[in-house]
Amino acid sequence: MPPSDNTQPVPNQSETSASSDFNTQAFLMQSWINKVNTITLVKVVKIIPTGGLNAVGYVDVQPLVAQLDGAGNAMPHGIIHNLPYFRVQGGVSAVIIDPVIGDLGMAAFASHDISSVKETRDQANPGSRRRFDMADGLYLGGFLNGNPTRYVKLSSDGIELEDSSQIILRSPKIVMDGEVMATGEITARFGTGASVTLTQHRHPGVNQPPSPNT
Repeated sequence: MPPSDNTQPVPNQSETSASSDFNTQAFLMQSWINKVNTITLVKVVKIIPTGGLNAVGYVDVQPLVAQLDGAGNAMPHGIIHNLPYFRVQGGVSAVIIDPVIGDLGMAAFASHDISSVKETRDQANPGSRRRFDMADGLYLGGFLNGNPTRYVKLSSDGIELEDSSQIILRSPKIVMDGEVMATGEITARFGTGASVTLTQHRHPGVNQPPSPNT
């Protein structure tokens, strides 16, 4: 928990920090190292943009590992804004599993200011002299989250798709090469006609084959 309103953060400098040249140099080096951000776990608190079929966007995240002052008091981080999030994509082909609010993931921090590249989406000079700063973070999702109920599962048993609503395949041509087995109701739409339930559809003038027992 953060210190109370009447408590100021305790500096990391101790009574021995400047007691010798070695301690002074060690304290200064540790102070500089503490300014270097590498990776940390975060929670998504906002997505930009939301909904629809969009290009890769940005997230605002809350770092989950708190800072500690010299006395061990917790000092939570503030929100980090506008981190580009990761999507599996090559050209115009993509697997779209965009983050949602509440997701846990990883923020990785670039060694230089990436603001110019974020703006131009091309090669550019650093936007400033800052180094290893949280403002230059990138979000990768999928750490420490719960059990999925909508998924594509690839295993030695095959490929499994699961969804509680619907699965849509949209293409001018869909080819199925192999035996197709269906355990539920199948409804087909032919041309501009009405939908036809294949389990109930009957062709007039077609006789049923005789029973093997007749």
